[in-house]
Amino acid sequence: MERRMKELIQQAFDFGIDYARKNAQKDHEFRALDFVRMYQDSDIYDNYYMTSAFALTSLPHKKPKDDTKWVQQNGPFHLLVEGGYKLVDGEPVFSGVPYGSRARLILYYLVTKAVERQTPKVQLGRSMTAWMKSMKIPASGPNYETIREQVMRLASCRITFNQTTSVGSAMAQENIVGAMFTPRADGEQVWEDCAVLSEGFFEALRSHKFPVDARAISVLQNQSQSMDVYIWLCYRMQKVDSAMLVPWKSLYQQFGSGYSALRYFKRNFLRDVLPRAMAVYPKVMIEIDDANGIILHPSPPAIDFVKTYKGGAFKSIDGDQKP
Repeated sequence: MERRMKELIQQAFDFGIDYARKNAQKDHEFRALDFVRMYQDSDIYDNYYMTSAFALTSLPHKKPKDDTKWVQQNGPFHLLVEGGYKLVDGEPVFSGVPYGSRARLILYYLVTKAVERQTPKVQLGRSMTAWMKSMKIPASGPNYETIREQVMRLASCRITFNQTTSVGSAMAQENIVGAMFTPRADGEQVWEDCAVLSEGFFEALRSHKFPVDARAISVLQNQSQSMDVYIWLCYRMQKVDSAMLVPWKSLYQQFGSGYSALRYFKRNFLRDVLPRAMAVYPKVMIEIDDANGIILHPSPPAIDFVKTYKGGAFKSIDGDQKP
């Protein structure tokens, strides 16, 4: 992202979209400003939560060629996701590895509900349509089936997270979902109504959760790469107290799955992926060092954690108050 792109995004927040669009010239500049407009026009004012493991590593963006497993390394952090099985009429059917933006949205939802209610038991809603509507996702046929498929992939997969340090390594291996309950449909599109997060995953997210802007996630709902960068920025900016260079090699390692070479990743990262993440995090301070990487500067958090509480209670993403 050249300096000009950064300035256009800042102009959009300081002086308005129309002012910034008058100064935009290239297609990718207009695309980034479209995301600023969607963010400003959104009527979602709630928070989601995520766990640090998925800020440091991520699910695949597309269905892996080897649908049995997904492996990612980001420096000392390693993620292994293994596809699992579900039983259909008593017969095992392979579900595969969760992937894409829809798997991420489901994960945000599960983590957020568990954090809000302080319980691993998460109600998914009486119907798929109602749940998708709460996330501002079109509840049409193909999209409904995609969400349903990704829920089953998440519910049946097993994740292994490994961190290597100078004194050794630590490994955690868990299912995300430990149990699910499916009520009778009775003619309505009712699906897995209740998911129970595994004990290990629930305890991990309780200890390592952080807030993110639900409005930002909604705007980026079809942009899994930008969603990952936004989540990473939300997490990293909590700890940045002086200028920090993140090398291109590290960025490529974490966010470059699907790119055959660093130069292709870098071009798309600067033109589209990073600007879209910055469009929904207006206070983030990032400097581009074209030769070496990006420089993170101390910035206000995307979400003030104190504001996630309303009168001593969590404000639910459904809008209700929970003690």
